[in-house]
Amino acid sequence: NGLISTRTGKQSSELMKNIHALRGSMADLVDWPHGEETDSFVFTTYNAVVNALHYKALCDMTKIAKLLGKNDDVILLDKYSRETYKAFQSLLWNKNKRLFKDGVDTEHISLHSNMMALAFGLVPEKYIDDVMTFIRSRGMACGPYTSLFLLDAVYKAGDADYGLSLLTSKEERSWYNMIRTGSTVTMEAWDKKYK
Repeated sequence: NGLISTRTGKQSSELMKNIHALRGSMADLVDWPHGEETDSFVFTTYNAVVNALHYKALCDMTKIAKLLGKNDDVILLDKYSRETYKAFQSLLWNKNKRLFKDGVDTEHISLHSNMMALAFGLVPEKYIDDVMTFIRSRGMACGPYTSLFLLDAVYKAGDADYGLSLLTSKEERSWYNMIRTGSTVTMEAWDKKYK
């Protein structure tokens, strides 16, 4: 269908060996640690977050191939990125809510699906305001792991005021709270209680 999945039985032992997988299979990662940091993301066979990352990787690989003069790779990777973009729009877009769903087989909509889509250029220009309204409504419903993508999405949409409010927040789910708890580095979770 133009999307990738870790649940379709295509993870051969050769693939696992080539990517040096420690376990016998792969699984989708939306955020870390699990729990509140996923905004109740609903995992399905074809997930929005994984496919947004896949789309971004294809776009980046296309740029690299172009710089290296690998014209056959440019053509192939560009084809794959266009196919992924089209599938993302047709299979994951909720026309009524004007937001991206978590996956093909769910109607659930999370911060993660929409911030990743916005950060990686999957949101058509005419829907950016709708997606940003939703993103603002969710606050910091993600962990430190994906907060970078949230900030990328917010600033890419031109909402510097909201981005700055996230960066300077003194709420429990903030970088300030990490300082308040005594950490001198970015923690894996906003607070020790989320670990």
